[in-house]
Amino acid sequence: GIITEGIMANIGVIPPAKGYLHGLQDLAKANGILFILDETVTGFRIAPGGCQEYYKLAPDLVTFGKALGCGLPVAALCGRAEVMDALQWGGVLHYGTHNGSRIGMYAARANLRVLTRDNNAAFRHTWRIAERLCEGYRYLFQKKGIAAIVQNVGPMFQVMFTEKPAIRDYREFCEHVDRAAFQKFVLSLFEFGVYASPSAALHSIVTLAHTDEDVERTLEAAEKALNTA
Repeated sequence: GIITEGIMANIGVIPPAKGYLHGLQDLAKANGILFILDETVTGFRIAPGGCQEYYKLAPDLVTFGKALGCGLPVAALCGRAEVMDALQWGGVLHYGTHNGSRIGMYAARANLRVLTRDNNAAFRHTWRIAERLCEGYRYLFQKKGIAAIVQNVGPMFQVMFTEKPAIRDYREFCEHVDRAAFQKFVLSLFEFGVYASPSAALHSIVTLAHTDEDVERTLEAAEKALNTA
């Protein structure tokens, strides 16, 4: 089979090239193998249906985690009925310490109800807040003449200190992103009351709890941090 993330999320945020995911899906189908989409990071963050909804994909299997449990250790494996039927009665072994955890299932159900109420209003909120924050970062970098970009897909984003207009893959990230500059920037943010992971290879995510006031506070802190750099 072919397994892939919908968005590269452990090397900053790197969206797929146009047609890439559909190309993988078509390749798998043409060769009679499974197309598996890893939505552990992107599931219930990009859209109610994750990357498969956003990019209009039809994977054979999908993995979910993280946002599904809203902080509790929950994961899910989903897929087409004819594939999932192989799990019945031990046809394919599927062991797991937390399989069928009632607390986790209750948390996931409550979380999904919040995310999808009012016609998926939570996603409209996170996309709007994220776009405002990312555009604010871009404006600051441009105003101060700093070689940095912000890559995002909806609420998932990462700042990258680089001369390139975009980072398209792992190799470009390793060669062209100044990870030391990012760490210095984030550690300066700490001093002004804003926390982000100091690892340039990770990413930040806007949540339902974030507000316009949080954006303003973050951008104010970012400007102060850049002034001290």
